[in-house]
Amino acid sequence: EWAAIGVSFPGVPLVIIGHNQHIAWGLTNSGVDVQDLSAEILDESGSYYRRGDEWRPLRRRQEFIQVRGRKKPVEFYVDWTEEGPLVTPVLFTSARPLSLRWVIYEGDRTFAALYGVNRARNWAEFKAALRLFGAPSQNFVYADQAGNIGYYLSGQIPRRSAEAGLFILPREDKRTEWLGTIPEEVKPTIYNPPSGLIVTANNRLTPRNYPYYLGEEWDVSFRAQRIETLLRAKKKHDVSSLGLIQQDVQNLLAQSLANYIQKCSFRQPEARQAQEILRHWEGRIDSGREAALFEVFLTQLGKNLYSGLLGEDFPLYYRFFRRKEVLFNRLVGQNPQEILPVELVEKSLVEAYLFLKKKFGEPVNWRWAELHVLALNHPLGASRILSFFNSRKVYLDGDLFTVKATFGRAWSAQWAPSYRQVIDLANWDNSVAVFSSGNSGHFLSKFYDNQTELWATGQYHPLLFSASRVKRSVQGKIILHPQSKK
Repeated sequence: EWAAIGVSFPGVPLVIIGHNQHIAWGLTNSGVDVQDLSAEILDESGSYYRRGDEWRPLRRRQEFIQVRGRKKPVEFYVDWTEEGPLVTPVLFTSARPLSLRWVIYEGDRTFAALYGVNRARNWAEFKAALRLFGAPSQNFVYADQAGNIGYYLSGQIPRRSAEAGLFILPREDKRTEWLGTIPEEVKPTIYNPPSGLIVTANNRLTPRNYPYYLGEEWDVSFRAQRIETLLRAKKKHDVSSLGLIQQDVQNLLAQSLANYIQKCSFRQPEARQAQEILRHWEGRIDSGREAALFEVFLTQLGKNLYSGLLGEDFPLYYRFFRRKEVLFNRLVGQNPQEILPVELVEKSLVEAYLFLKKKFGEPVNWRWAELHVLALNHPLGASRILSFFNSRKVYLDGDLFTVKATFGRAWSAQWAPSYRQVIDLANWDNSVAVFSSGNSGHFLSKFYDNQTELWATGQYHPLLFSASRVKRSVQGKIILHPQSKK
């Protein structure tokens, strides 16, 4: 009844990102907040929770986790309120019991939504399908062969106060109440904007006066700004030029900080040498020494700014919020001199210079790609006996603020877009895509990781769609037979 191509998840017989005969679509994580933690009141027995003037019984569910090496599974119990489970003490301890409310506990039709997207022929059918999408909330972008483009914020999003999303409030506080979900007709939607452009890169897409609380976990907009600049730089784009945008490694924050560093006067010789290395650098996070110096400097700067204030919580804060639209990222990208003392910048530069010199020797040997390594490991490969499942190590450029987004703990890379596509709606067979490994999950197959080198070096694989082109290029077939009903 329909044909679609793109990328999917194991066990999902639908295309998650890709195109069919009529439309193309893509998605990014929206960052919308759909979970709340609240402090509960339990009775002395721990079997009842309070709602207003009533005591209501907790619902107890038995859970089992199979553990390798054990004949019997680990058995434990989780208590549930009407809104969600008590996560204490199962996950962590707290002075008061905490419950989690999450939209997925209230029903979900995401599978039906994806089925509708796969079959959609136009914007109206695309929107109708996404009204069913439950979780996780995603930014969907759309294009069709008639030249229309669109954006739709998917997912069930609770209507509640911002305080309930930002803080752990006592459940008896009226602000914890959910007043249903945000109506689909008032959720952020864009269709054929006058600019002719729609850009989404995990950034904030609504004005700050949007009447409903969506969250505060937006990525700072450096990547989105860069994408828009590159799109506007040419009057007409093609598959090749759009692919180059996906591989862009210009860091707007790096440009701002590097300019500020050149205006500073330093005392220590290592800081002055670092300053000289960055003198003519334009902020490209390529594989070279300037990028290595900047990335280590930025990490040290974060530690020197916040570790004293946050103490033992700093590593967790830095891991989750260094990409986000927090105050530091917003200000330092515009006026770094207003918030960064010269002494702190100098200290961070010296630490970065000494670290790199100890690790690599003279600056001519410094390489960002040698620090920014992604290990493509299989879950089973953690065992030495099964290490043959692991693929390879990939040396990457880019960082958390470049269009080619790659980041992780410290300087290593644990995260990068596993799939990229550029769709030509005038000629489906001219479309391209690339995956970080391959189409096969069998480690002996030649398709296990045959796309890794393409993915790492900014190249693409043909995304052939017409039956004639596929037939001429086929290298193997997998036929799935539904199990017959007995």
